[in-house]
Amino acid sequence: MLSRQQQAARRSERAPAHRQRPTVAILGAGASGMLVATHLLAAATAGGTELRAVLIDRNERTGGAAYAAADPAHRLNVTAARMSAFVDDPDHFVRWRGERHGVCDPGAYAPRVDYREYLADVLSEAQSQAAPNVRLARLVAEVRAVRQHRDQMRLELADGGSLEADAVVLAPGNLPAVAPASAQAVRHHPRFVRDPWELGALDRFEDRGGGVALLVGTGLTMVDVALTLAARDPQLRLHAVSRSGLLPRAHLAGRVGPCPQAAPLAGDASLPQIVDEVLADSRSGGTRWHELVDGVRAHTPELWQRLSLEQRAEFIATRHRRWSVHRHRMAPEVAQRLEALLASGQLTVAGASPVLAPGSGSRLQVELDRGESFNAAFVVNCTGPGVDPRTAGAPLVHQLLESGQVRAHSLGLGFDTAAGGTFRSRDGALHPRLFTLGPTRFGELYETTAMPEICAQATALAATLAAVPETGELAARLSA
Repeated sequence: MLSRQQQAARRSERAPAHRQRPTVAILGAGASGMLVATHLLAAATAGGTELRAVLIDRNERTGGAAYAAADPAHRLNVTAARMSAFVDDPDHFVRWRGERHGVCDPGAYAPRVDYREYLADVLSEAQSQAAPNVRLARLVAEVRAVRQHRDQMRLELADGGSLEADAVVLAPGNLPAVAPASAQAVRHHPRFVRDPWELGALDRFEDRGGGVALLVGTGLTMVDVALTLAARDPQLRLHAVSRSGLLPRAHLAGRVGPCPQAAPLAGDASLPQIVDEVLADSRSGGTRWHELVDGVRAHTPELWQRLSLEQRAEFIATRHRRWSVHRHRMAPEVAQRLEALLASGQLTVAGASPVLAPGSGSRLQVELDRGESFNAAFVVNCTGPGVDPRTAGAPLVHQLLESGQVRAHSLGLGFDTAAGGTFRSRDGALHPRLFTLGPTRFGELYETTAMPEICAQATALAATLAAVPETGELAARLSA
């Protein structure tokens, strides 16, 4: 039941489109959407532009799946020194933690719940400092369709309402998790968790009393899920499997910022060659690979775009997984807790592919391709977020693809986008009113999922959207 204030706000957002200022709709109130809103308010205020922004999400809580979990064991994978919401003020998050929590450590890997609170604070501050003719509205609703309507975009809501905007930013963060092929027979089973980041997804298994849980996937999602489940039930045995069996590597303890730029970047080394050097150093037990990974990070989009489509496909097939476990590392304290779980035997990790089927009672039957079989109390899909929008299963994504306003990247790596986060339509033309940022640009940039990159994209996109003084000039500016 909506409060009177919420009902009034919703009626206001659906008012006829006779406005004095352009309207930007931001679809998604996770980190990407909140950062776009924050920088949009600041840019419009600084430029003296009239603007209305509407931040829309079906969940009332902001912060998105990445930062919504209340488990303090879940830590950021980047030090506080690199988590500022402001490109020109890199110490902002560090200062905020000092003021809010009394912890002013640039090298800390802060709890993710802290970052959700931080994003809410910076957005609230941007609202309080915005000019009177720069407004942000928050709308709790599910957008089912976005359609071109005359010279604007019409957003159709799941409850039958609609609103119009001059530009739309699709900011879903990661696409929804997709059940692996091995789980198709049980994807609707009550003991199968398709997406562990859905609110309350793991809570229904609180009274297990031991048993075995299968975690499908061995990446960062599995690490977080394992820490949570092990803390809730010390008798629960956790068995994690993936085709590679590779675990994320750990950050070097005590390092605050990224390692200095590595020597291979001075030449014409390709991304596959640099990755091969990283993997070789890692296999030999060296630590120089940390320097190589951090050194190449800022150059990754350029190196990625130098590769042909065929070379990118080969990279994904042969190097992506091994690169990911070195690039996306665990906080040192998280790595220590994971090592303790492995040492105790509560968690085991194996390179195997499971086949799942309904078992006896409420349990699930697990058959591994290496010959093992057992009954699992429940199974959690830890393969991570979805990548291909064609299999995302999200109604809005499906509608945008079906209408031809956007298209998937040719390798199924997010959407086909151009510089600035502009979508390419089915015929390859740039859409003048639809934009995106973050993981949805994976195929274009490859390095686009971490907060430093998302913050830079949000800042640039906000500057573009705010640099228009009149509604009628918006289409011309965005089409240029």
